[in-house]
Amino acid sequence: MKTDNQHIDKQQLIHILAAEYGVQIPAITFVPKGEEAWTYVAQTAAREQYFVRVQPAVSATNLERVFPIVYALHQQHGLTQAVAPLKTCHNTPVVSVDDYIVAVFPYIEGQTLHQRAPTAADLTAAAALLARLHQLLPDAPGLRREDFANPFKAPIMRALDAARTPAAEQTFLQQEVCGLLKAERADILATLERMERLQSQAQQLVTDWVLTHGDPNRDNFLKDQQGTLHLTDWSDLAVGPPERDLALWTGDWFEVFLQAYVRRRPSLKLHRELFEFYFYRWSVQEIADYATRILFRRLGPAEDEHAWAELQDYLPVKHQGIAQGVEHVQSVIERVLG
Repeated sequence: MKTDNQHIDKQQLIHILAAEYGVQIPAITFVPKGEEAWTYVAQTAAREQYFVRVQPAVSATNLERVFPIVYALHQQHGLTQAVAPLKTCHNTPVVSVDDYIVAVFPYIEGQTLHQRAPTAADLTAAAALLARLHQLLPDAPGLRREDFANPFKAPIMRALDAARTPAAEQTFLQQEVCGLLKAERADILATLERMERLQSQAQQLVTDWVLTHGDPNRDNFLKDQQGTLHLTDWSDLAVGPPERDLALWTGDWFEVFLQAYVRRRPSLKLHRELFEFYFYRWSVQEIADYATRILFRRLGPAEDEHAWAELQDYLPVKHQGIAQGVEHVQSVIERVLG
């Protein structure tokens, strides 16, 4: 999140760090990062630092299943760049507090590949790390398997219904969101229908199934001061096709990235249809997230301003941009894979 949550009791967090992790800290500092959780840096009197992530429990139901797999990747499979949470004194990966899930991570000093433009060496390292992940499939009972569903249809329909019958009292930005949703309603509904066709098409493809990160965007690749690249935020870990991860690297750097990736997975076969599916699912996910955040969650003016700016990047739906992106992907695949 971009602004702190005043409902999170900071003294309670400090107590949790002491009681559950044996870490004594005088204070914690909010840092704006990500979209799903509130994040803090905790520092001891000896200047040891920790990264604390506080996520609403309703959106963190899978963390207790996911984090043990990340431990296995790190400890048993040698994927040491996978950033796993510290275990509590009770050997659990997270702590439940009121309506939140708290996870504590080692603090890594450095910059993400979003904060600094990646070099060719960074792209090669990121691709190699992702390819290595895709070559591992640890024993992971209960891990989610990609079913190409669209869980964002229901929240979008809720937002569309709210736009048709707006509440009597609305903020300015809620009025703006309702106006945009009403103007784009027909195309949003058509896009949801397109998603159903893409889902059916994806389910029929014979594809490679691998362990996927789920959100390996540039902000989740962290380069430390020694030059090592780390991969963070494993909350969307699932078994799925490699396109689930590769779709997030299909911009200007895709060809360099894919060349480095293929060096580790030379028998790779990719499907343009899956890239189209993930491009559209990402779009409807962002529409659902930012529209409902403003209309229903009311996280404060600063968060609403951020959500409104982000929503306008996805509405109207960028059909032409997605089509061009798919064509670009296809041309790169043909050049790299033959």
